[in-house]
Amino acid sequence: MEDKRFYSEDNKVYTQEEFIEAFKDVDAIKKFKELPIVIIGYDSTVETMKHMRRVNELLLMLTKKILDRASEHDETKLSTQEKELFDKYTPLLKDCTYGSDEYKGFLAGLGEALEHHYQHNRHHPEYHKQGIEDMTLIDILEMLADWKAASERHDDGSIMKSIDESKDRFKLTKQLTNILKNTAKDYF
Repeated sequence: MEDKRFYSEDNKVYTQEEFIEAFKDVDAIKKFKELPIVIIGYDSTVETMKHMRRVNELLLMLTKKILDRASEHDETKLSTQEKELFDKYTPLLKDCTYGSDEYKGFLAGLGEALEHHYQHNRHHPEYHKQGIEDMTLIDILEMLADWKAASERHDDGSIMKSIDESKDRFKLTKQLTNILKNTAKDYF
């Protein structure tokens, strides 16, 4: 059976003879041999099913990681290193506006508890040497869920305002900021 090859410039399949006739070029044979071969009668079902199954496996693996994070989220807030200060400041944070001077003052008051918390919870940019840049998508998903839940604690809370406020605080790129907003809009 004669090879048929795909020419992307006109989206057509040619035999060598058809290609030479169509382009009448001294280099036509050489050009034809560089084109990708088209397998006539090829059925992609098996390869597509393998690909679908593999993507399914990988997504389930990521889902397991997210489920692990969900069950372990913020456990250190119940530790002796954090609990006493979180008992004191959590009710105060509820009545202030995220990002305000008052909010920043309460964070300062959390001091050692917050430092310990950041050191042991990788969904916080402060955990990582280079902040957001060192985070994984799993870290970022947990961080976004954390921001959403935290915004719900404030009377004037809003995940969109939190993302905007965090954009400067954590030096988020415009692209990541948009991804976070799109995710919050579609899923929260």
